[in-house]
Amino acid sequence: MTNSASFSKGKQPSKRAIPKIAYIIVPILASGVVAFLWTPTYTDGPYQRFIKPKKNPPWVEKITPAHKRKRPSVLLVVYDARRRDDFSFGPFGNKRGDTPFLSDFKDDAVFFEDAIAPGCWTIPVHASMFSGMTIGELGNDLYNPGYSTFPSVFLSLAEILSFAGYHTIAYADHPYFYNQFNPEDDVSMMRGFQQFNVIGDFKFGYASHTNISTTNDLVFHRHTLTGLDDMTTEELVLLVEQFNRGDLHFDVEAESDFDPVNKLYLAKLYNMYQESAYFQKRYGDEFDRHVFLKDDSRPYFLFVNLHMCTIARPDPKLWSQWLLKTVMLNAQVQGVKLIIEPGERSAYANIKLLFQRLGLSVTLPHTDKNLPWIYLVKQLFDNRFYDANFRAIWEYLTRRGLTDNLVTIALSDHGLSFSEHGETFYLHGGARPFENLVRVPLVIRFPQNSELRNLHGVYSEKVNLIDLFQTIVDIGVGPGVFQRSFPIRGKSLIARLINHDYEHTLFSESSLKPDTYNVLPQVSGRCTAVYQGDMKLIHAKPLYHLDAGWKQERGFTDEQKIPQSLALLFNLKNDPMELFDLAKQDPESVDALIEEIKTVQPVSRKAAQEGMWDAKALDTLRSLGYLH
Repeated sequence: MTNSASFSKGKQPSKRAIPKIAYIIVPILASGVVAFLWTPTYTDGPYQRFIKPKKNPPWVEKITPAHKRKRPSVLLVVYDARRRDDFSFGPFGNKRGDTPFLSDFKDDAVFFEDAIAPGCWTIPVHASMFSGMTIGELGNDLYNPGYSTFPSVFLSLAEILSFAGYHTIAYADHPYFYNQFNPEDDVSMMRGFQQFNVIGDFKFGYASHTNISTTNDLVFHRHTLTGLDDMTTEELVLLVEQFNRGDLHFDVEAESDFDPVNKLYLAKLYNMYQESAYFQKRYGDEFDRHVFLKDDSRPYFLFVNLHMCTIARPDPKLWSQWLLKTVMLNAQVQGVKLIIEPGERSAYANIKLLFQRLGLSVTLPHTDKNLPWIYLVKQLFDNRFYDANFRAIWEYLTRRGLTDNLVTIALSDHGLSFSEHGETFYLHGGARPFENLVRVPLVIRFPQNSELRNLHGVYSEKVNLIDLFQTIVDIGVGPGVFQRSFPIRGKSLIARLINHDYEHTLFSESSLKPDTYNVLPQVSGRCTAVYQGDMKLIHAKPLYHLDAGWKQERGFTDEQKIPQSLALLFNLKNDPMELFDLAKQDPESVDALIEEIKTVQPVSRKAAQEGMWDAKALDTLRSLGYLH
């Protein structure tokens, strides 16, 4: 049995056997021989609930009574799709105060300035953090049908903590966290969460897949967020009249942050957010009435993914209120009045015109000024929305006394492109793992009574988010207690901090999607970034030419194979923005780093399905009962 296997050279199990063991997922699923799993049962509709089996895995009995008495609860908060310059702290942070709560929060915590995400978009990264496996081993990227494959041949992080006696709760704002692409197998990343509320879609309203407050824990599609009111034109006119009369006057220093790049005052959001209909419907009512009940003495694992703002407006009135206050703050500083011209316009359209007529504009780093206005302004709003959300949840838990023994982990899972390298604006899925996509901040705060608080401080060492799996597992069950046959990539960050044990070589992976770059258009393949010291190699290995475009992304059957590859080499110490490719100047480093990539390159899913496994892998499978 394997407790831990580091995702780096020299600390892995067999180079050939392990990836092939990991990639036999699909045939194993059909066998139904895996024990101790959460089994889905289905209602008359396509919704499911999760039933915990009666028998605990053997490792549960190894959790000591002493550990159970002192173990903390865990709060995991993910600022989804936030670049490192979306945060108002750190070596690459912005100066406009977008994330004031996390900025202060990290000062009394462990702060890894530049953690590395194992992938470039939400689902693969979370699947890796929830499994302790690489996204290549999971097959979890644009190669899979349904995008979200979270195979049930291993226990997820939430399942492990649930078996260990934790109350597991998830509030996820990404629709792919709860999926129904494969009803025969339990592949949802909500597997193991006893209570969850997942924003299910954006096209037809803000509906949630939730089992909170339902009968028998059945999952229903609820439209509680659909139809939240927007500001009316009449309300806007009244507020503007009050402002022009001087009845609305602001303390600019206390109520705004100044953006020195755009010479723009940005309204603080928290007070508006706390009073918003979104917060009350999404968290406030459910937390008190159904989630954090007074007679529940169990430690809890609360996972919060903050995502949906980038794609849609969760509370249109909150968005309009924030934008209008931003306009009024700048008008007050300029000493001018606001004029609403007659016409049939929505309140939001009028606010946009007011913004523009004041001569206000927003330019984000490395962008073309002709990009859509909505993206530019909403980027600033989104950052503040996520930060206000985290603060509201933290303060709620504090009021209830639920932060006294709580480990809090806050991070971004990946960034977004602003076309720095010629790619599509806002790209992340199917992208090459440049720094703006995979370098993120990571904050871990230990509770007041914890002896681990002496670890708090700022760390420049590179770590991978895949380490969070073993970190949280060790917090929940104790170091060395949880065991499984699949390898566990990475290592507990607590152990890394105590022992100063950091990896010499780290990796991040993605798929190379066609039509996203000027390089190798219409070509699909796997892309890997490898870090060694200050050097970084991005190596794209094209697999197929898609003559019919990307519509066959799930098949890969008739495409023509393309032999060439792409290698980009950077010295991040001298070139942190990856502007100067050194591959032609230093081919020896390119070759050496490509050899490192080979040590972690997974076999193809097709090869795994056809049974192309070596003898050691087959012996292991037989010993586990997967093959007879």
